[in-house]
Amino acid sequence: MNKKHFLIVVGIIIVFVVSYIVYDQTRYTSFENEFTEIQNYYSNHGEGWNISEIELTYFDVENDKGFSTVIDDSSTIKSIYEQLMSTELKKTSTSNKSHEKSNFRLSLSYSEGRPTTVMHILYNRIYISEPFLHMTYKEVDSNQFYSFLEGLDLSWDREFQLSERE
Repeated sequence: MNKKHFLIVVGIIIVFVVSYIVYDQTRYTSFENEFTEIQNYYSNHGEGWNISEIELTYFDVENDKGFSTVIDDSSTIKSIYEQLMSTELKKTSTSNKSHEKSNFRLSLSYSEGRPTTVMHILYNRIYISEPFLHMTYKEVDSNQFYSFLEGLDLSWDREFQLSERE
């Protein structure tokens, strides 16, 4: 009887471990996969989703300042798009924007008049806001996309106080 109980306990532990591993692996994705899901939600085909402009806003919480610009230069849009598409993500339930010292908001506008995709890029998290997809992600490779945005050579069109925001 003791051996039978031992085998049952070991079997249950194995089932739980395998279940957790499978669950954990299904949380890995890429921005490209999520973008395809967004496209499919709004249309039957993923064709015709050309980004016409990107509004980029940087929030410097420590200094109570914000900076905003609209990017319509095709080469800069292409480089941001390529960096986004290569970004590997892991879905997470952690949603703690209030403790970040600085972050970006990225709004992708499309030439075909499709709804704008809005993302908040924090140092250790990416939030995608869509009517059907409000998801939090952790970037798999130490948030290279945040660093990429920080490294862009941009001239900011507008500066504002964060305390004045609505």
